[in-house]
Amino acid sequence: MEKDKKDLENMNFQIIDIDITNEEKNEIQQKFNIVDAIFVAGGNCFYLLQQLKEKDVLKDLIEFANNKIYVGSSAGSCITCPSIEYAQKLDDKTRCAIIKRL
Repeated sequence: MEKDKKDLENMNFQIIDIDITNEEKNEIQQKFNIVDAIFVAGGNCFYLLQQLKEKDVLKDLIEFANNKIYVGSSAGSCITCPSIEYAQKLDDKTRCAIIKRL
């Protein structure tokens, strides 16, 4: 993730971090509104999807992706698939409550 961030900075992109876990919904939505593109980094697919749903910003992210530029790396690309069940061989889904609701 840090390498991806550094690469984007080296290409003169201005970076605004969004911490889905620690930011409130309105903060996340405000950041969606001021950027031209979103790069969603890696991590655990199941945890990322869980956090997006818990913060109630998944629909906002989908709307953003439909109207602007969305780039995903690893988990960031996995969550754009119709299902992330295939990722259970790579990520630990047992720690994420979202699996019970899929």
